[in-house]
Amino acid sequence: MLQPAGSAPGSLVVAGTRVDLIERGSGRPLLFLHPENGIEPALAAIDELAKSARVIAPTHPGFGRSELAGGMRTVDDLSYFYLDFLDQLDLTGLTVVGVSFGAWIAAEIAVKSTARLSRLVMANAVGVKVGDRETRDIADIFAITDPEYLAMTYCDPAVGRRDYKALPDAEVLAAARAREATARFEAALALEYRLTQHVMAAHDFYEGVRAALIDKDQKPRWQPGNLAQIDDRAAEAYFAPLGDKELAFD
Repeated sequence: MLQPAGSAPGSLVVAGTRVDLIERGSGRPLLFLHPENGIEPALAAIDELAKSARVIAPTHPGFGRSELAGGMRTVDDLSYFYLDFLDQLDLTGLTVVGVSFGAWIAAEIAVKSTARLSRLVMANAVGVKVGDRETRDIADIFAITDPEYLAMTYCDPAVGRRDYKALPDAEVLAAARAREATARFEAALALEYRLTQHVMAAHDFYEGVRAALIDKDQKPRWQPGNLAQIDDRAAEAYFAPLGDKELAFD
């Protein structure tokens, strides 16, 4: 259940997990999903969006001061969290705006349900791989310098520059938690890519497409034919390393 968290103004509890929340403006609702470097109340983008919409900008679970529920390990988990979030707030006709890592979450939400959505805006989305297995589409932000990262993510890199020695401890901690959480979910992306490659190399993916879209007989002939025939070895094979075909970050 969604309810105010009395001990933390500007926070909400969703299904037992407390997250920080910024809410500004009025009008049609707009959910703003922040990038991997977190979110600040003074972010100019929020004020601009709030001129024409009711902006709801949560801090993702595991980022900043927001809690991370046990078992929440993937962006898929985050998307289900936000579907619960939308249900509890009873938001309809919603515009979802996601930036970078937030755009990845936004895409996952839309794939699962568009019942409450009217528009989807994704800026500089990560997690969506459009190239082939030999093409590196997604930068590894932990393998580049801070100036390189700022040059990639900001039109004016000076806007994103931070002097961590001069920042209050709370802001430094929030930045550290953002990097920690991003690393966790980046690893999940690599695992999900590994799973998709094994699935697409197997029989059942193409058989499902045939039965649903090509012949449309709705009678797929799975191999194996039932769950009882699947052993641990067959399941573990989908998690096997891809060797030099693993998802690589720039």
